[in-house]
Amino acid sequence: AEVADDEAIAVVGGDGSVCEVITGRLRHRKTLPRVAIIPCGTGNCQAMELGITSVEGAVERILAGRVRKIDLAEVRVCDDGLWYSHNLVTWGLGVDSTVLAEKMRCLGPVRYDLGIVATILANRRRPATLTLDGKTLTGDYTLFLIQNTQTGGSNLLLAPGATADDGCMDIGVLRRMCRRSLIRAFGMLKSEGRHVFHPRVAYHRFKSLALETPVPMKINVDGEIVGTTPLDMSVMPGALAVFA
Repeated sequence: AEVADDEAIAVVGGDGSVCEVITGRLRHRKTLPRVAIIPCGTGNCQAMELGITSVEGAVERILAGRVRKIDLAEVRVCDDGLWYSHNLVTWGLGVDSTVLAEKMRCLGPVRYDLGIVATILANRRRPATLTLDGKTLTGDYTLFLIQNTQTGGSNLLLAPGATADDGCMDIGVLRRMCRRSLIRAFGMLKSEGRHVFHPRVAYHRFKSLALETPVPMKINVDGEIVGTTPLDMSVMPGALAVFA
């Protein structure tokens, strides 16, 4: 049934489910009704950031009618077209580790950590050209962590400065480094997001982003592999009204 703009959609699932519902709606209509997030997925980062930790808590917020407007990002990739992200977009080691993690779903959230460790040991080269609000960076990189929320994966603090309603996305740029430095950076990330202080990590905020690579490379949007580079993103301030 069609959902009117003055009605609401309740999403029972995790971050990936929320992304698919939002994307499905915006691909066919340019407006979004209010969205209720009922956390039942493996990754519930958006719900956690809204303070929703249970089904009962989600229902309480729906009944109270409290709504908060948060940003979205319009994401264009090859192979699978247009997506709308509410949580995160990753490229590089983060995507490679997610591909591995999905082969270990039976292990639960710890699979994300195991995937990251295995990918660190592989230490693959990833040349890329990144453009943030018109400023271009070219080099060899380990990964890009693009965040609307502070957390991702198994609720790791990936972007400690991110705010979901500030009109910008945050990106952590990890330049290529040796395995020892990578392990140190990962340890700092696990320690309350302190990877942002690593000397090989740069932290930026942006409204538009473009990413090009010599060969197509996979892109992760809100925990799902959705296509390949080239990637284009633009922020949509306050585009999603969520019960909070």
